[in-house]
Amino acid sequence: MATLRAILFDWNGVVVDDEPIHCRLAREVLAGERIELSEGDYFARYLPFNDQDLFAAVLRDRKRPPDPAKVGALCRKKEALYAGLLPDGIPLVPGADEMVRSAARRYRVAVVSGALRSEIRAILDARGLAGSVHAVVAAEDVAKGKPDPEPYRRGIEALNAAAPRPEPPLRPEDCLAVEDAPGGVAAARAAGLRVLAFTTSASAAAVGKATLVLPGPAEVRWEVLETRLAGRT
Repeated sequence: MATLRAILFDWNGVVVDDEPIHCRLAREVLAGERIELSEGDYFARYLPFNDQDLFAAVLRDRKRPPDPAKVGALCRKKEALYAGLLPDGIPLVPGADEMVRSAARRYRVAVVSGALRSEIRAILDARGLAGSVHAVVAAEDVAKGKPDPEPYRRGIEALNAAAPRPEPPLRPEDCLAVEDAPGGVAAARAAGLRVLAFTTSASAAAVGKATLVLPGPAEVRWEVLETRLAGRT
């Protein structure tokens, strides 16, 4: 099996503990359209989606046309609500800061997320993590979000482009994705990556297609994970 050379972190539910916040804000925005979205439906169906895909999917599921202008307006409303919480109102998942820093001491590191770049960068800067992340692929960088594999493919491309010196290009088998949702696990798997899944947002059974499953960042020990990943696809 290829040597592990890069870690590609999902963001929401893996580094920042804001999945409940996104759920609350999405429900608030949709309530203004007289659309009810339960927490159960959000976490079961819409968790891996970026805002645009989430609102479009909810409108379709409610037999309403996903008009791009309407979807864009809903996204802007939610973005403004979230921006009002940045950065201090958005907590990290316990242990996430040390997980990212320790990863950067051993590997190339990227964030691959359906969140907006401005949101990711604001928190990285505020938490002193910007220097530990070598590339960011955000919602605006892809045509198709998770569960499509495009975000992870672009994450590998971005790390290769940001390499500080000539070195063999990263391949999918050189990389580990860290995820918390079944759709994110599916995206990384389809891109050819091994996957470490946390049970911060979904059960171990729900993320069962991951290579390894752990409760969260506090349990990550990279040298131990390398041993456990050896020979696994």
